[in-house]
Amino acid sequence: MNLVIEDNFIELQKKATHVLVEQKLILFEHGQVDTFLDKINEIRATHTKLIPYYKTVIEMVVSFLEKSQPIEELVSVSESINNLVFTTTRLIQSFAEGKLKDCFVNEIKEYNVLLNDINEILIDIQNRMTCDSEMTDLLNSL
Repeated sequence: MNLVIEDNFIELQKKATHVLVEQKLILFEHGQVDTFLDKINEIRATHTKLIPYYKTVIEMVVSFLEKSQPIEELVSVSESINNLVFTTTRLIQSFAEGKLKDCFVNEIKEYNVLLNDINEILIDIQNRMTCDSEMTDLLNSL
């Protein structure tokens, strides 16, 4: 009988140890999840500040373009816009990595709208530069 009791204690100790390891693992994973969620919230807060800044910059460019601008200025702004388009495109693509896409659905939509607005401005600038260079060529030929 003593051997049966000892075997039961050993079996109980194995099961308790297994549960203890599982609980420690769960606590570790829970800490990782909490850290991940905290970082997602921090990134979301950053985007919440960044999106209005995009809108402010877009409004400044639109105001700038309301007046006729020299081609040199248009080229400079165009280059800046190209760089921003490249960076914003990379930002949008980064949301598709891992589980981020599900976390930032609204931000993806916002950035796509902003990117479309920026591209429209870029097309307008390019059209102005093309018309201006055609006009310059025409005047030079006269």
